[in-house]
This record gives sequence, structure tokens and C-alpha cells, in this order.
Amino acid sequence: MQNFSFNEQDIADQLSRGAGIIETKKAVTVWFYPHATRDDVASQRAGRTIFVDVHYMTVKGKNDVDFMSRLVSPEDVGNYPKEWAEYQARLADTRTSVRSLPKMRPSILKTLEIYGIQTIEDLAVADVVPELSEYKALSIRWLDVAKGVETVAKNKGGRPKGSKNKVTHAEVSEAAA
Repeated sequence: MQNFSFNEQDIADQLSRGAGIIETKKAVTVWFYPHATRDDVASQRAGRTIFVDVHYMTVKGKNDVDFMSRLVSPEDVGNYPKEWAEYQARLADTRTSVRSLPKMRPSILKTLEIYGIQTIEDLAVADVVPELSEYKALSIRWLDVAKGVETVAKNKGGRPKGSKNKVTHAEVSEAAA
């Protein structure tokens, strides 16, 4: 068995000659995203759990299966300025993703992606193929409700019309008496 010893100067010399450079030059995909994390100090003060939004990033090497996620540091912003700018633009966009529409399915999302439609606002004004017409109508209604033009119809019990629970408050009170 050989005895290996490492000298700090030897390691420094190897690094100065380029050892380890291959790993840092590897192509990576970087994705910045918002993440919720527990604020322990605020939670303790309030006596309940409080979450705050923080900036996170995922780094994945090309052709790698594994990835790493972590809190964004100022160094990360400097190392990936293009990706950071794209993330900031996404945060500033106040439009609503089509993923928020009810009854959304993966096949519909793929079709919308092909046509470059990512938001409900875009879908509401787009000329769409027949399989997207139901979702276009939903997006128009969504925007009307959001603007206050249309309200969600409710019955006497405060439930949306068409609710399967037909028992009224009066019937419950009579049954209890």
C-alpha cells in the first residue's frame, strides 16, 4: 500500500496550470425561480408559520441527470446575467399563465405552446384551431370575471349555480328542530 501525502503548494501549482478547468467550462442549464421558505424569526414572533419568497436557482450540466438547486447569491447573478434578466422579466410580467385555466390538459398545453400562446390574455385574443375554442371561451370569461364585467352566478345559498348540494339553510334548520 502506498502512502500518499498532499502538499498545499502542489495543489496550488496544479490549479494554476489548469487542473479543474474542465469542470468549470462544462455547459450548464440555469433556471432562476421563486421559492417559498419558512421565516423562522418572523414565525417565532408571530406564533405561527410564516413563509417568505426567495430567489432560487437550479443548475444542471448538459447530458447530466442530476441537478442542484440553491438560494441565489450575488455571484450567481454575475455569472448568469442573461438568465437573471429573463427571470426578472418573468417576475415583472403581470399576465396569467394558461396553466391557471380550469380543465387544462397536457395535450392542450402542448398545442398552445406550438402556437406561442402562454398567457390567458394571449389566448383570449388569438385566432385558434377548433380544439382550443373551449379554452378560448374560458379565457375570455376568466378575464371578464377578473375585470368585474361578469360575476360568478350564485344561488340563494351562496353556492355557484349548478351545485349538487341542493339543501338550503332553512331545510337544515327545520330538520334539526
